[in-house]
Amino acid sequence: MTRYERLEKRARDAVAERLIRHLQVPQIYFEAGWGVEGKQIDILAIDKAGAGDVHVVEIKAGILNPRTIVKRLMSIPAQFRWMAVFPKHGQKAGPAAKAPSYLYPIEDMGRIGVIEVVKMADDSLGANIRFKAERFRGNYSQEVDEFAKKHRPDIEFR
Repeated sequence: MTRYERLEKRARDAVAERLIRHLQVPQIYFEAGWGVEGKQIDILAIDKAGAGDVHVVEIKAGILNPRTIVKRLMSIPAQFRWMAVFPKHGQKAGPAAKAPSYLYPIEDMGRIGVIEVVKMADDSLGANIRFKAERFRGNYSQEVDEFAKKHRPDIEFR
């Protein structure tokens, strides 16, 4: 496993923690086979105890082309799409004045959200929302019901 792959796997917990605080009683699935044949999603979160909106997260560490992540995310059925990234070395995490244009679809509603994963002083990871995701079209309740019949969440609240 490369250093970046290890960081991406470690970041799942930090990103899940952030989503738990941001959403209303989500069910969280790691490495979920959702929506794209043969592809796994780093994090799938279904809000409101599995009866609400679908959130998907792609986590990337290292040198990346955000447009490639956006293209992949746009192929996944979800009301909310997120990319979780590590700030460039030496770059301070924090708010920017405006979200980059590539986070918005060309001809539809919605915006891909950005979660920044940061290393803390004790080498643990934390996650902060840099740009909040905005709703994309779609009702996936039937797909959620079918998925829930076959899969148990990695994190759930009872």
